[in-house]
Amino acid sequence: MAKKSVVLTISIWDNQVRLALITKTMATLSSKVFNLNVEADLFGIRTIDPFEIVYFIRTGIQQLRALNDVLIDSIGVTIMPGYLMLWDHVKCTPVGRMYVPNNGLKSLALQEFKFSEFSSIYNSNKAATSLSTPNLSLNLWLLAKNNVKGFGDQLIISGIDSWLAYLFSGYDDQSLCTTPGMMQELLINDSTWDVGMLSTINLNEQMFPRLVGGIKLKTKNFFPLDDGVSIDYIESSNELLSKMLEQYSLDSVAFVQLSHINHIYFNRLQLSGGGQDAWVRFSGLSSLQTSLGLIESLSCPDLSLSHIQNELLVSMDPFQSFFDQTYHFLNMTNLNSETLARVGMLNTLFLIKYLVTNFEKKARSGHIKTMLFSSSDWPLSTLQLCVDICQLDGVQFKIAEWLDMIHINKYCLQNVFFSATEQQSIFKVKSKIIPSLDPLSCYSLYQPWEDWFNKLYDFRY
Repeated sequence: MAKKSVVLTISIWDNQVRLALITKTMATLSSKVFNLNVEADLFGIRTIDPFEIVYFIRTGIQQLRALNDVLIDSIGVTIMPGYLMLWDHVKCTPVGRMYVPNNGLKSLALQEFKFSEFSSIYNSNKAATSLSTPNLSLNLWLLAKNNVKGFGDQLIISGIDSWLAYLFSGYDDQSLCTTPGMMQELLINDSTWDVGMLSTINLNEQMFPRLVGGIKLKTKNFFPLDDGVSIDYIESSNELLSKMLEQYSLDSVAFVQLSHINHIYFNRLQLSGGGQDAWVRFSGLSSLQTSLGLIESLSCPDLSLSHIQNELLVSMDPFQSFFDQTYHFLNMTNLNSETLARVGMLNTLFLIKYLVTNFEKKARSGHIKTMLFSSSDWPLSTLQLCVDICQLDGVQFKIAEWLDMIHINKYCLQNVFFSATEQQSIFKVKSKIIPSLDPLSCYSLYQPWEDWFNKLYDFRY
């Protein structure tokens, strides 16, 4: 009997590695998730051991194959922008630890970065608003600042995508490349290295992989995969998500993802600084738990209109200092975990509303009409409350895991693996949520938090 044909998707996102086997019916046959061991130094800089990712990929493939007798037709890889490492391409070994996305600097180091020539050029180039804080560029500044030994000819600065491609392909020199989407913060016009910005930290474009797109590789000498399996793409999660949103609608939409750090993506907005897409990271329940040193984890609670009371929690710096937040408590008489989860989640919902409003105000054209949600993240009542506060329709797709969905959409765009009939069903809706209250009533619930946030955030900066 012939084995079932599947695609293997690998997603390195935030603080985890996710592997999934997806069948020709767009169903996720099986998946494995591994949490990375992220370490922070005395300055709060977060790093990982790059080999841990390779170990998780090998282990995940072995476990998935043990559970499923399948034929891996091809491989698709997506990675969150921001991972950065220095490695020896002759030995294919990292030099030190890898910087991870969503790093933040403490006060003195943050001031040094903000007033550097490097940061000045970065800020003059970026297309989004001031809420889109540095990610990959911050890690590059740290890498250059902390590398006192200099850079030899054998060393390459890259994201984890280039290193993994080199490993997967058996050290094929053609794999020493990266996509513009992975290195967007370091580029001019999304196509060429910003040599002026790089020169301010004594780097040049020869130290980085080639900028190309659409290169296909084959696996070689990477256990437990067979040789010759096609690696169809290694692209940033932002690239894949942007392509999915473009396929879904001709109108502007917002995609909200709750995670270790929360994320919101906007597309088809003509932003005042140029560009149409924006990616904003902001603090959430994990930030609250880490910043307050709580032992008990805070999980997303079931919320309704009745939970919006006089108690308020306001993040002082939600768009940058993700793991070293300062909070302002208002009318709080109880700080138990249940109360903190409630006011912390309300703070998250109000931040989503703030971001939607802020980006619409700063857009030259485009109006956000719909919010997309990953159905695995949200209790239904909390999702309804978010829709009410934002006064936008909410949509959940039948494909529950958004990482699977962006991979599936990528394969559909390539017109491979999935049949034409199956491709038409990618955006099947699980549920559509519409606001249950009028705009004036909902704004009256949001306004007290907004007033305090504007006062505190403007005061801090």
